[in-house]
Amino acid sequence: MPGVHDIEGFREVVLFDFVVSGDRAFTYGLTAREPMAVPRSSRLYRLVEEGLGDVVYSYYEPTLMNNLYYVIVYGVKDPDKVVGKIEELIMERPSDEELGFARERIMARLSFSMDAPSKLGQLYGLSQLFTGNPNAVTKAIEDATRLGSDEYMDFASKSLSSPIIITYR
Repeated sequence: MPGVHDIEGFREVVLFDFVVSGDRAFTYGLTAREPMAVPRSSRLYRLVEEGLGDVVYSYYEPTLMNNLYYVIVYGVKDPDKVVGKIEELIMERPSDEELGFARERIMARLSFSMDAPSKLGQLYGLSQLFTGNPNAVTKAIEDATRLGSDEYMDFASKSLSSPIIITYR
């Protein structure tokens, strides 16, 4: 996944994550180190619905340089099927409805993240540290809502050519 040094790539990561995982708090830093169980409305939850696993988590952590995207699946019955299904879910073109839902959640999470001074400080601090501009990360998150299905598909295709960590038990 692109690091924050690639702010355009970072905004693509935001849209990718909200389409694939369904939701994510923008509390980057120490409070974001725990994987998040994906909501039932997410693409990754289809693994549970189809009986390929019992619980699905995902996370990524913005860093200056490129980083990894993690998918953790517990109760895996067939690892090869799980990996294949994750690739299929990532490469599925998002519908207008799915993109609209992702955009709404991105903006809702961003509003919530800017509601408390400590959360806002995390966003501004991370942005200042990585880009020299305290507003760059917030702007990239807002800009993620302007991306369409073509940008998602381009990014998804690139993401599968770089490591995505899939852990299963």
